[in-house]
Amino acid sequence: MVRRIPLLSALALLAALAATECGGARSAHCENDGQCEALGGKFHYCIAAQCVECVTNAACGAHQRCERGQCSAPGDD
Repeated sequence: MVRRIPLLSALALLAALAATECGGARSAHCENDGQCEALGGKFHYCIAAQCVECVTNAACGAHQRCERGQCSAPGDD
């Protein structure tokens, strides 16, 4: 059982790295926008097999911009 702890830690680290791929907000794996829409929530577009919040600034609210699939206000770094 002692040997499982390093393996589980490594798997948790890989999962965390996969979730933050490209630095943008990501949701579920997808093949098309419809799959993202069906999930509900803020992720509506399928880009690089991941649901993202936006693909252009038009998808974000007023005074926000789309950066790496996530809407953010200028200065939100």
